[in-house]
Formats: sequence, C-alpha cells, structure tokens
Amino acid sequence: MLNKINIEEINKLKKKLNHLIKKKKEKKLRIQANIENIKKKSEETIKKIKYDNLNNFLKELSNIINQFDKIFEIPKIKLLKEDSIIKGIKLIQKSLSNTFQKFNIKK
Repeated sequence: MLNKINIEEINKLKKKLNHLIKKKKEKKLRIQANIENIKKKSEETIKKIKYDNLNNFLKELSNIINQFDKIFEIPKIKLLKEDSIIKGIKLIQKSLSNTFQKFNIKK
C-alpha cells in the first residue's frame, strides 16, 4: 500500500512538473514575442523620426532655395548697383548655415 501511494504521488508530481515546464515555455515564448514587437516598433519609430527630420530639413532648404530664386529674378543692372542684394545673399548664407546647425550638419 505504501508503494502504491508513493507511485501515485510521484505520478501526480510528474504531471504537475510537466505542466509547470509547459507554462514556463509558453511564458518564455510570449516574452520573446513581446521583445520582437518592441524591437519592430522601435525600428518603425526611428524610421519615422529620421523621415520627419529629413522632411523638415528639406522644407527649410527649399525656403532658402526660393530666396535665391527671388534674387535671380532681379534685373542684372539692378544687381550691380545695389548693396542690398549682397546683404540679401549674406542673409541667405546665414540662413543656410543656421539650417545646417539646426540639423547638426557640419560644413
């Protein structure tokens, strides 16, 4: 009788142990899946940030290019006579420099 109880008890403990091992494996798989999801989401966020930064940079650069376009629309005779044009070009250059600094781009 003592042997029968011990064998039954051992079988119950084996069953319980197998169940716990299975639960542990499932938990490990869920954690690994969560880690993968976090990695993917982080990569997507980084891509979006890079895209947004590049987009903002290009918008600012486009504004500077538009300023140059306006200068080139001025008749050449007026360009030769006016110091304000040179000042305008210097302002555009400063604007371009500031844009590069803003986006941590070194010359």
